[in-house]
Formats: sequence, structure tokens, C-alpha cells
Amino acid sequence: MEGSRAEETMCTMKSWGGDLTFDLSKLIKFVVDRSQGCATTIVLPRCISTEDLIFVSDKCPSLKVVAVFDTYDGDVGCAISDLLAKWKKLEVLKLDGCLNLDLVLIIDEIGLNCKNFVELCVINTDINQSAASAIVSNLSTIKRLVLDRTNLEKVNLVLILRGCKELELLYVRDCVGFDKDDGEILILMVVPIPKKKEG
Repeated sequence: MEGSRAEETMCTMKSWGGDLTFDLSKLIKFVVDRSQGCATTIVLPRCISTEDLIFVSDKCPSLKVVAVFDTYDGDVGCAISDLLAKWKKLEVLKLDGCLNLDLVLIIDEIGLNCKNFVELCVINTDINQSAASAIVSNLSTIKRLVLDRTNLEKVNLVLILRGCKELELLYVRDCVGFDKDDGEILILMVVPIPKKKEG
């Protein structure tokens, strides 16, 4: 078992001098230990394991920016929603190609636990009606939303545009499901929607 774990965390990088192979878990532990728990930004590569993510989460309680890219470990996507309760200071979450990602649960947990949250970046996933509704319900005051290479139907984009009135940046690129020249979408992106008066 220990041998297979060691193989999972070995990463190879191409360099001018040839291939460089190293144990990613040891590198992560070294960097996190050097930060003495003060790290506020962490960008985790594709070789990350669930154990590595939990280690970072336990040792760095003041994380403000977390980025996870192309994980091979399907449990990492599931673990993110569980770890959000520890990331009370989280402001930015970037997820690219994570397997087994329950985006609705992640957004719900952000809404419950991360009161300073301002930016969500999701790449290579589906933004269905449940996810769009979760964004509007839990992240209505979000400032920046990046949806890159996602499946995003027009009705769900309109829902987000109408519900997230404090968006300063909406970045949608290479998405499938709507026409970028659609008049309704362009108007919603340019003209602020008037806020309803209370009372």
C-alpha cells in the first residue's frame, strides 16, 4: 500500500536537462511547513491527492485563495466541499477539470462558510440549472465569476446575470449552450438591472 501511495505522488517535469521526478507530497509538506501556517494562497497541481489537500487545509487555516487544477484523484473533488467549512477566510476558489465535482454542494458550502467570498472560477464543467440557482442563492454578492469551457445554457446564464447584481466581472469563454451575440444576454451584461425598492 505504501509503495502505491508513493507512486501516486511522484510527478515528472520536463526541463532542459531532462526529466525531473519528485515526490509532490513531500514538496507540498515542505512548502506548507515553511509557511508556518501563514499561507493565504495555494495553487495545487494535477498530481494532488486528497491527503495532500487535507494536509494543506489543516495546516493553513487562513487560506484566501485556493486553486485546484486537473486532479487525477476523483476524491479531491468530493473533499473540497467538506473542507470549505475550514476555509472561513476564503475569497477566491478556482477549479479546473476536477473529477467528481459536486458544484452545487461546493457553492452551498461557500455560502455557509465563506463570508468574504468574491470570485469563483470554474473550468471544464457543467453549469446546469441547479448550479446556476445555487450561484444566485448563495453567491448573489459575488464580484467576479469566470466560467471557461463550460456547458452553460442561455437560461442559466440569464438567471446568473439577473440574480448576481454586484458582478464586476463575468468572464465566459469557449462555453457551449448560448450565442455570444444574443441580444438579451448583451443587454443584461451592459445595463445594470434596477434594484427593487423595499417597502
